[in-house]
Amino acid sequence: MRLPVVGELNLAAKLLGLFGLAVTAVALLALLLPFARMQALIDAGQRETARALYEAWSMLPADENAPRPEAIGDAAVLSLDIPALRVGSREDWRLAEILRRAEDPRRNEQGEAISEVFLNDWQDWAKRYTYARIARDGNGRATRVVVLERTSEQAASEAAINSLFLLSAGVLVLAVAMTTFWIITGRLILRPVKKLRLWAESVGDGNIDERVELTTGDEFQQLAETFNATLDQLEERERTLQSINIAMDVRLNELAEVNEALDNAARLKSEFLAGVSHELRTPLNSIIGFAELLLDIARKEAKQSHQAPENAERARADHAAALAKRTRYLENIVEGSRGLLELIEGLLEMARIEAGKSEINRELLNPVDACRGMIGLAEPLAGRNGVTLELDARPEVPLIETDPRKFQQIVFNLVTNAIKFTGPEGSDGKPGRVLVRVERVPGESGTPRVRVCVIDNGPGIAPEDQQAIFDRFSQLESGHQRRHGGVGLGLAICRDLSSLLQAELQLVSEAGQGAMFSVLFPLRLDDSQIEQTRLEARFRGALNRQGG
Repeated sequence: MRLPVVGELNLAAKLLGLFGLAVTAVALLALLLPFARMQALIDAGQRETARALYEAWSMLPADENAPRPEAIGDAAVLSLDIPALRVGSREDWRLAEILRRAEDPRRNEQGEAISEVFLNDWQDWAKRYTYARIARDGNGRATRVVVLERTSEQAASEAAINSLFLLSAGVLVLAVAMTTFWIITGRLILRPVKKLRLWAESVGDGNIDERVELTTGDEFQQLAETFNATLDQLEERERTLQSINIAMDVRLNELAEVNEALDNAARLKSEFLAGVSHELRTPLNSIIGFAELLLDIARKEAKQSHQAPENAERARADHAAALAKRTRYLENIVEGSRGLLELIEGLLEMARIEAGKSEINRELLNPVDACRGMIGLAEPLAGRNGVTLELDARPEVPLIETDPRKFQQIVFNLVTNAIKFTGPEGSDGKPGRVLVRVERVPGESGTPRVRVCVIDNGPGIAPEDQQAIFDRFSQLESGHQRRHGGVGLGLAICRDLSSLLQAELQLVSEAGQGAMFSVLFPLRLDDSQIEQTRLEARFRGALNRQGG
């Protein structure tokens, strides 16, 4: 349930406040015109009074010995010529306004110049009225001004009484409108809203069996019926979900047991594969060692047969043929044994990765020296395949923190793979060539990385086949690649080892354009990602087992 916030206004207060503001604005606008009209009538009466006083004052006889009086009735009279008016206007704004209008060249609709000025203002609690009559010569220039000034407390009283009357009327209208609005709003809006709010709070507290009943016959009743129907549907769905949850719990228990059995089977298979691979590796090493010794002996005997006397030419030929056959057999033994050892090594590495037991031995490594060592190991294979193997080490390549054995295995697999599939003649018609480039490159976040590129001028890989070559036991069906041995584990191992070392393996290639495999290594390993990477490798291994 939502608690009310301090300072918030409920719906009733908002409606009452907004309606009160609206009614007040309408009342003020409605009373403004009568108020202005009453003020105009009061001012018009005072203007006529001032005119009558002036006419009475102007009809009084005046001569040099007996000038007209300076007051008539309750008005003070001041007769000034234009220079005197200018002097007085410096201290009295009323005289300044009279002077401005007296010198105004504009004329009224009848073509006559302005002849009178009427001003009013407040003096304490009374209204002060100033009336001026302007005398002009034949050219329309002002020559003299007669100013009548009178104060009327009666006019101020009338204005105050009129304002009070209008204000009282406005307050009465506002009170009646607010009362009527409050009664109507309370019955038609606030009461149904309050009932809906109390029902919603009860439902929010967990009483979903409660229903709201409204008989207003309007949208509130329709809303209440909609809420009731929604609650009925929610109850039905809740019962359905409870049934589904019960069935899912049973199914989850079954799946947990099946997953446990699968995990045990996968663990036993991985342990069996690791054990068998380890047991097979020892006799294979012995087979390879003895086969290499026999191969060396056969080569030496073949060399000695070429150096035998001339009278034993036939025996030498027979012996040379036997030695050639023995040499061929021994070469087949060595080649087959090495292929089998490579397969077992790959399976063993795969088993470690899938079991999440591939440990990372972190050391500082010089990438250039490591790549140079792998090129030295791969040079015999490159020589037999007629491929030129080169190293391009860019300057300022920094040391990296990584697992040296896994780093070397990645580079060696990529180099031997490139040598194997390039051949003595590249796709560009030039001799087969494999280039290993080591350089420092900027990372996406600004942190530098070390990139090791293996570039060849072999047959290349079509874009639609580039993803498949990283799958385990996957080889392309082209005739050129099927002529070479292997079961398709080298690139898959490179991908998994690169993930363990937090590196990024990339491929850029086109059919008939050669290929470039790039591995971007970080300068330092992130401790927080090592365990996560190991779990991801174990998860991918589980998916591969299920897919197999």
